[in-house]
Amino acid sequence: PLHDAELPLLARSRGRFAALGTQVVVSSAEVVDLGFDKWATYEFLRRSGFPAPRTFLSAAAARRSVARGELGFPLVLKPRW
Repeated sequence: PLHDAELPLLARSRGRFAALGTQVVVSSAEVVDLGFDKWATYEFLRRSGFPAPRTFLSAAAARRSVARGELGFPLVLKPRW
């Protein structure tokens, strides 16, 4: 793929490409979806026993954690998808 945004389409179209004799080298649609969703990735890592940075679904939730002294700076804020 030329861009990460193409991965879901390629993963879901793997069968159509195979019918044309083309092998698409891309993870399964489920793995691609997991990688695009930062919250789902965080949950997967935690369930699997991998260390992962604390992750919140909203900036407000992160601010509350800072106010309670549970979380400190520096922070990285990114959209979920």
